[in-house]
Amino acid sequence: MERGENAVRNIMWGMVYTVIHFVLPLLSRMIILRVMGRLYLGVGGLFSSILGMLSVAELGFSAAITYSMYRPVAEGDTEKVCALLNFYRKCYRVVGCVILIAGLAIMPFIKYLIYGEYPNDINLYLVYFLYLINTVVSYLLFAYRRPLLQANQRNDVESKVATVIMFLQNIGQVAVLIAFRNYYLFVLVMVVTTLSSNLMIGWQTARMYPMYVCQGSIDRTDYQGLKKQIRGLFLRKLGDVVLGSVDNIVISAFLGLGMVAMYGNYYCITTALFTVNGVVATALIGAFGNIVAKESQEFQYKEFRVMNFLYVMFMAFLALCYLCLVQPFMKLWVGVDMVFDQYTTILFVAYFFFYKWCDMLWVLQEASGIWWKTRFVPLIAAIVNLTLNLIFVQCIGIRGILFSTIISVIFVYDIGYLVIVFRICFGEIASCRGYVFRQMCYLFIAVVDMSVCMWLCRFGPQEGVKCLMYRGGICLIVGIPGLLLGASRFSEFDEAVSYAKRLLWQCVKKYQK
Repeated sequence: MERGENAVRNIMWGMVYTVIHFVLPLLSRMIILRVMGRLYLGVGGLFSSILGMLSVAELGFSAAITYSMYRPVAEGDTEKVCALLNFYRKCYRVVGCVILIAGLAIMPFIKYLIYGEYPNDINLYLVYFLYLINTVVSYLLFAYRRPLLQANQRNDVESKVATVIMFLQNIGQVAVLIAFRNYYLFVLVMVVTTLSSNLMIGWQTARMYPMYVCQGSIDRTDYQGLKKQIRGLFLRKLGDVVLGSVDNIVISAFLGLGMVAMYGNYYCITTALFTVNGVVATALIGAFGNIVAKESQEFQYKEFRVMNFLYVMFMAFLALCYLCLVQPFMKLWVGVDMVFDQYTTILFVAYFFFYKWCDMLWVLQEASGIWWKTRFVPLIAAIVNLTLNLIFVQCIGIRGILFSTIISVIFVYDIGYLVIVFRICFGEIASCRGYVFRQMCYLFIAVVDMSVCMWLCRFGPQEGVKCLMYRGGICLIVGIPGLLLGASRFSEFDEAVSYAKRLLWQCVKKYQK
């Protein structure tokens, strides 16, 4: 059960980070909005998206190196881990330089990506340059040591570091805005804390794993294997980056920075939920990587079914809370004039749900290292998304951005991963149809549960803290039992309960020693 204990520890600390990652940026965005104005929020969202696009230069080295470390770490092959680490450091230094050069090349065209007005009391090029430096710093220092933590199933260490850094960054940014009303200092605090984060990761990994140093070279066989994986990961990375970053750029170019700010407020909530799911998924990658390396396909599929069931039910509850709570929360947080209508909000919830409901396929892909086989799926999804974005944004505005992403995720992303991952990882022992049927059943349960809860929300307060408390109670008192009642009809439910009991008992025994 050591795999499970590591996963629980990683999830627990990941959740602590997620709470900090959710609460403090809300405070920071609120202060920017009230002290500086919505256009500054739009500037931050646009520049983050542009540099997110440039991060495609990372090519997927991190995932490839992490996967390649699973077996040598498990077998105690220190020499091979050191060689992989040395190779990774060289790659990241090249990547940092490429991003810096590409970012500087884009700088003259920044104003052409903004429709309408923008803040006239700051130098957009200087702000962009600070954002660029913040991105480059991550690659030129100790970020290459992060895969050591994931390969050893110690994501909790990174979560602890990230929690401290996130706290210091947001408190520092709020302080400089209130004290100096200076956006340059606001961005500079982000650069300093990013630098500090990498230094702390370098120190922690050196202390925990002193045997792993950057020395030696990987052999030709390993190099060829990595080269193939990275080529596959590059296409996947390109697709993922475009899919995640292009929306803000299109909104800025067609609808303006003000709409980027409004979209960013909702996307901030969506990203927080993505982070919650990501903590769970990332914690499971290490456990599944160990299972894939040691266990049979039958055992892998059994674990996959149980974990997928738990994951989707958890995600359905998050989607329920999102739907019921986001509108009254937005009115309290940023004001009525920054709130979208209910139909647009439903599209945000659908965007979150359909983007994440097949995440366990991604976990299985990461743990199995089959990026080459799935390399075209995210790229095709990104092309479809960008094409539909450019069409729909001119017809139905912000709803077109969300609708195009939902279409590309469901009909390209989810289906593509399903067919390829199932065929390779499970062969003849599992059916894609069976998985689709289960997912549709889970979706039906989630939709019915959300509909009942939203109907009940109509009878309580509609604004303020009382509204949040009433709707939160509905989610807990009605939403959770509703999901459990619907889920109890599946065989996975009993297996999941049994698994949770065993895991809890093992953890209790461990901490009683």
